[in-house]
Amino acid sequence: MKTERMLTVIETHSSGETTKVVTRGFPKLVGNDMWEKTLYCQKHYDHLRKALMMQPRGFSGILGAIITEPTKPEADYGVIFMYTGGYFRSCGDSTFSVVKVLIEQGMIEPQEPFTEVTLDTAAGLVKAKAEIKNGNVGKISFQGPASFFQESTTVEVPGIGKLDVDIAFGGLYYGFVDPAQAGVQVAPENAKKLVEVGMKILEALNSQIKVKHPENPEAKEIELVTFSAPPENPSHHAKHANVYANTICVSPAGTSVSAKLATLYAKNKLGLNQDIIVESLVNPELVMIGKPAQEVQIGEYKGVIPELSAYAYIIGIEQCIIEPDDPIKYGFLLT
Repeated sequence: MKTERMLTVIETHSSGETTKVVTRGFPKLVGNDMWEKTLYCQKHYDHLRKALMMQPRGFSGILGAIITEPTKPEADYGVIFMYTGGYFRSCGDSTFSVVKVLIEQGMIEPQEPFTEVTLDTAAGLVKAKAEIKNGNVGKISFQGPASFFQESTTVEVPGIGKLDVDIAFGGLYYGFVDPAQAGVQVAPENAKKLVEVGMKILEALNSQIKVKHPENPEAKEIELVTFSAPPENPSHHAKHANVYANTICVSPAGTSVSAKLATLYAKNKLGLNQDIIVESLVNPELVMIGKPAQEVQIGEYKGVIPELSAYAYIIGIEQCIIEPDDPIKYGFLLT
């Protein structure tokens, strides 16, 4: 068998969201920082992202992470975050999965009771800590990028009407919506409806509301809508369904929880080091725990440094083979 390329991928999930972690076979990525490396990947090797993320190897809504050399000496590894439709600067679910893979695949030596891992990402350095017991990785925690609440406002959505929305940044810009007001229920069987309504809201948000990160001018678009619903478990605080790019994230989503923490803190509904527990769309036992660990100032906004905790699971090891004469070697996606 003649192969064009072989890639080693560790299949994982965190809170139900799948991440393909690429550990071997990806070409060397060039750049002075991780965002430059991301852009280099997009320019020269985006066909490999498509091959991994799209059918027949992937599916709409899947996440990916490429392990590469860091650009900062204090980091253990660099990470490129990707998904079916492109690239992310930051991704909480994939961060949990990457830490799990690095330790359990022997790329980072485990130390009990905690192992620290520093990742170089396009959003900056991420310092993670994993609980270790009998050589196994347990709960993983890390501090996310500085997050802030921008405003509470209303948006007019064609076919739906006027909706209240909170706009906040948690590594990505989010619009938080009450699903009851939007006429949808946050449940797995309603995934198609959630995506349909969520994309209408997202389009309306970006046409009616302007966002611009005070320190990162490239962050100037609301990228996701979060339907924040009551939890199934009464000891939890919320259940999230996050819609973007015509798909849905089934986990609470680290960037969404970060933006939620910033919103609650700004509204004096949550104090420093107070936890919230957010459920996955698919199972109330799959949760992410978040707390505002520190108050910070981001331009004109009072924000927080969020601390997030969750579990990740390895579900398979895959050798992805690309044959040169395969007509769909770089994937396809049905819409």
